[in-house]
Amino acid sequence: MNLIMFVGDPFSGKSFLADKIKSFLEAEGNAVFILKTVVTRYKGKKNILFTAQNVDESIESTRIEKDKSYRALLPLAKRVLKQGGVPILDATFHKKYRREWIYRFCKKNNINLLVIHAIFTDKNAIIEQMVLRQANQDYKDNLLASIEAYELMVKQKDLLSAQEIQEYNLSVIQFNRDEKCINLSNFKHDVAFFNKVAGFLQKNI
Repeated sequence: MNLIMFVGDPFSGKSFLADKIKSFLEAEGNAVFILKTVVTRYKGKKNILFTAQNVDESIESTRIEKDKSYRALLPLAKRVLKQGGVPILDATFHKKYRREWIYRFCKKNNINLLVIHAIFTDKNAIIEQMVLRQANQDYKDNLLASIEAYELMVKQKDLLSAQEIQEYNLSVIQFNRDEKCINLSNFKHDVAFFNKVAGFLQKNI
């Protein structure tokens, strides 16, 4: 059984990569399901503008609400895996303790875990992308309402550190959108299925 988890800030390219990987794996004959916390949190509502209050982890009600949306991914992923599919968790996972829920879930259920860490730090490009998305009536994703909300999420995140990668023996593909490159220095080649994903990304990014 295999599970893919994304880690990264908003606008880092997570959803873009998730869609690309899904299409590739489906063409290979796999059943793939992208699971998003914005769906578990807002029950599929579209065009939601997240204010700083919606994302502020120092507000207890917000933190509890976000915790629930992340925990809700676990039974959904379990259902997909039970049916022989591959779940892709498309969320920021910017708090370490939430990532650890997935680490423990995978270890307990003997699931191969691939972490894809997306990085993008070009603030001017992020602001431009934010404005364009908000102006596009056809854009169906959920949006941060301001650069302040984005900066707050970045400020409050727990970095995916080398220590964490070593502690949980993680296999990680790093996608650096700033440099348009893939880093495999923390990728483990012992799972053939994930080697296919890594090979696809190397050829197409």
